[in-house]
Amino acid sequence: MNQDPGFHQENFSPTPQLEASQPPSPTAPSPDRLRGQMMVEKEQLERQFAAGASWFFWIAGLSLVNSIISLFGGTLHFIFGLGLTQVVDGLVAGIVEGVQAHGGFRIVALFFDLAIAGLFVLFGFLSGKRMHWPFIVGMVIYTLDALLLLLFGDYLSAAVHGYVLYRMYTSVSAIRRLRELDQIQ
Repeated sequence: MNQDPGFHQENFSPTPQLEASQPPSPTAPSPDRLRGQMMVEKEQLERQFAAGASWFFWIAGLSLVNSIISLFGGTLHFIFGLGLTQVVDGLVAGIVEGVQAHGGFRIVALFFDLAIAGLFVLFGFLSGKRMHWPFIVGMVIYTLDALLLLLFGDYLSAAVHGYVLYRMYTSVSAIRRLRELDQIQ
């Protein structure tokens, strides 16, 4: 026991009390430092979000390139493009070749491909405004497209679809966190 008459148990604290003149502990982050950390996190999340939203534009563009290549009889295709447009283009090419039909069928297929690509451009545009639903709907459609590719045995394209879906998912997570940070500020 301490024999010091000035020592009282109720005055004992495991953490020292700071006097008003003492600066804050160097381990406690200052408000400016916290704001700086939030800004860095927000910038990283913005980049992550933008990268995921941009996939919709890539999908639309490469799907159209695939369709144009198919329209002119080419066999090359980009693995990021939609399998649905490839199936339609392949069916139309078979119809045109099988019945010696004119190119009107190809034009109809191109308009279908344009409509699907336009839908993905719309998803990209709306996703850029931090909306959840275009990401979710676009991801569902792209997942169904991946399943179509698996059905036709295009495993590499289906695997790439999986990677793109993962990137889109991280963007949805980034949107959620950005909204939380916006509420804090």
